[in-house]
Amino acid sequence: MTFVKISKSTRGDRFSKSSGNPKISKSIRGDRFSKSTRNANISKSTRGDKLSKSSGRVKISKSIRGDRFSKSTRNANISKSIRGDRFSKSTRNANISKSIRGDRFSKSSGRVKISKSIRGDRFAKSNGNAKISKSIRGDRFSKSNGNAKISKSIRGERFSKSSGRVKISKSIRGDRFSKSSGRVKISKSIRGDRFSKSSGSANISKSIRGDRFSKSNGNAKISKSIRGDRFSKSSGRVKISKSIRGDRFSKSSGRVKISKSIRGDRFSKSSGRVKISKSIRGDRFSKSSGSAKISKSIRGDRFSKSNGNAKISKSIRGDRFSKSSGRVKISKSIRGDRFSKSSGRVKISKSIRGDRFSKSSGRVKISKSIRGDRFSKSSGRVKISKSIRGDRFSMFIGRATISKSIRGDRFSKSSGNAKISKSIRGDRFSKSSGSAKISKSIRGDRFSKSTRNTNISKSIRGDRFSKSTRNANISKSIRGDIFSKSSGRVKISKSIRGDKLSKSSGSAKISKSIRGDRFSKSSGSVKISKSIRGDRFSKSNGNAKISKSIRGDRFSKSSGRVKISKSIRGDRFSMFIGRATISKSTCGDRFSKSWSAK
Repeated sequence: MTFVKISKSTRGDRFSKSSGNPKISKSIRGDRFSKSTRNANISKSTRGDKLSKSSGRVKISKSIRGDRFSKSTRNANISKSIRGDRFSKSTRNANISKSIRGDRFSKSSGRVKISKSIRGDRFAKSNGNAKISKSIRGDRFSKSNGNAKISKSIRGERFSKSSGRVKISKSIRGDRFSKSSGRVKISKSIRGDRFSKSSGSANISKSIRGDRFSKSNGNAKISKSIRGDRFSKSSGRVKISKSIRGDRFSKSSGRVKISKSIRGDRFSKSSGRVKISKSIRGDRFSKSSGSAKISKSIRGDRFSKSNGNAKISKSIRGDRFSKSSGRVKISKSIRGDRFSKSSGRVKISKSIRGDRFSKSSGRVKISKSIRGDRFSKSSGRVKISKSIRGDRFSMFIGRATISKSIRGDRFSKSSGNAKISKSIRGDRFSKSSGSAKISKSIRGDRFSKSTRNTNISKSIRGDRFSKSTRNANISKSIRGDIFSKSSGRVKISKSIRGDKLSKSSGSAKISKSIRGDRFSKSSGSVKISKSIRGDRFSKSNGNAKISKSIRGDRFSKSSGRVKISKSIRGDRFSMFIGRATISKSTCGDRFSKSWSAK
């Protein structure tokens, strides 16, 4: 049984009719709008004179740049007006109301509510269980009234039909949009001509500025083509394939495969379990034949061979590339003279435009230096270190420590389990001494201390930052004056260029920041965190986590099942240890997570 599907197409001429449960119909830049007379219908008219009537349950009515807005008086109704005069009220359960660049924002009072206003005067309150609704610079919004639904429109003017459980479909500046008919589907087309079909469980398909899109017909598939001519086929469980401005794309036929080609001529074959291959503007690409391999060559002459378990090798505009002969190795050199050797289990080393590179001799190490002079040593388990255009880099001695310094002077020390520290163009960085700490200061003066388990504190271009002294608290202030306190478990607070920030107190919260520099710690099931065009980091240590950074410099460590990490046009690395890991890089401003309940 499939229901609640979502599909999108932007800048399209006409929209098809949908006649059934949870249907959505739209017409963009059209004269009239068709009628929908079934349950869960959605009707829209953009730049039109009048808005059509909808008479049924779960109706959605919208008018964008129109004169008036229609009323909806049934259960689970959604009404919106973007750049309109007034905003309608919704007074039933599971209501969602939004106003973007509007005068006022409506209230929502029911279960499972999420309301957002970006660049608006006020922000609505949301107090319910776990719903997600978004509209980013888009003229429309979709309705989702089931379990764990996500609907998005980014700079898009139309929405497609969806009919199933937990479906996600998107088309950004595309002509047509595909159909999705299954459970937990994700489909995307960004500035593409056509969109592929997805028919299976937990499938993900994407085409970014590509001509054609591949088919995905298996469990938990991911396929991508970014400005590529053709896209490869994926036929297995948990596949990941990517081609960015490449001529051809390789085939992946196994379990948990990852393949990438960025502006490369040919792409290598991967035939094993948990493979990762990349070629960015390289001539040839190496072969990988083993379990959990990762290979990369970015504008390099030759590429090294990796013939062991879980190897990662990279050379970006480098002369020679080192050999790696062990289990789960990662090595990188970008525009460097020599590259260090790594001989251990699960090593990660990187040097981008640096003189020398440090040695790493332990288990699960990650070290990075981008345009830096020296690189620090890491001697422990599961280390992550980064320095981007910084002078020196700090030492790490602990388990699962994560540190970053982006264009900063000094970097703080972290000596505990699962630490995260960041300083982006800031003067000093605070100390964190506990389990699972997160501290950030982005272009701020000082940063507060956090001395409890799983605390999160932030100050983004603000004056002061509040303290959080409970478990798994999240506080945020983005270009705001003052920030509210949150004292509970798994709290989420947001303010997007607004005056005040609302409080949220419940389980299964969602946090988002668009065009802001933010961080989010989630320590529960089914968490979602996003940052678009911001510099952010995210540590997720539960089931079904999502982390994103678009055009930012980020790193993500995920050690569970069903992880998703993204970095778009940024310097990122990702270490995956689990089943069904998903990595994405899209020239777009959005991401979506889908999961299916067993």
